Amino acid sequence: MQLRLGQALRAVAAALALGGLASAQAAVYTGQWDPLYGAPFNAGSPDLGWKGSAEFVVPDSCLTNGTVTIAACPGLAVSSAQVVFYEDVGNTEIATLNFVGSGINLFEVNLAGGDLVWVESQYSLPESPTNPFQNIDDYAFYLQFREEGVRLYHTLKVGGEADPSDCLALGKPIETCGFSSSYADIEFTRVGDVPEPGSLALVAAALGAGWAVRRRRQLG
Repeated sequence: MQLRLGQALRAVAAALALGGLASAQAAVYTGQWDPLYGAPFNAGSPDLGWKGSAEFVVPDSCLTNGTVTIAACPGLAVSSAQVVFYEDVGNTEIATLNFVGSGINLFEVNLAGGDLVWVESQYSLPESPTNPFQNIDDYAFYLQFREEGVRLYHTLKVGGEADPSDCLALGKPIETCGFSSSYADIEFTRVGDVPEPGSLALVAAALGAGWAVRRRRQLG
């Protein structure tokens, strides 16, 4: 048993050494935006700003011109996203929303010449600010990426809608259920390359199996 496992580990190590890992790379892009929110968080001064950033991972095998869907490229992912609420007068930061990357489900991305052009996603998991500004502490927030840009949705925690798409369909008052006044333009920048998650999992599995072999040998 130990002999067979050892042979398997050596085969994995040989494959990685021959470039299996090096060829499974993914491009990393950052996206940044910085708009004002609008109603209902603009009653008086200051208004509410919501600058944000996100990190996107696109496997090198998917870096083709045009639209790439998650079905055709399962490695597409958002690794993280963040929104910072701030007062537009004085730029005083109020609260930070951290979005779980695994909770932002991508549909597709569009690329041109290796550059990320736009991203489409489902609504993210709702997050809530920790500090009050006007009455934002009463709301849950959802982040969504679209071809038009990025938008933040809000619903009242009590008496709001579970699905922000109902805001338009049901004609709810913006104080109850709504979204930022416009889609925010995203500035995408390619910042580097990383091994694909699948490659990292292969390495972890190999290391884990190697540890198990050594452990069994130590135990006799």
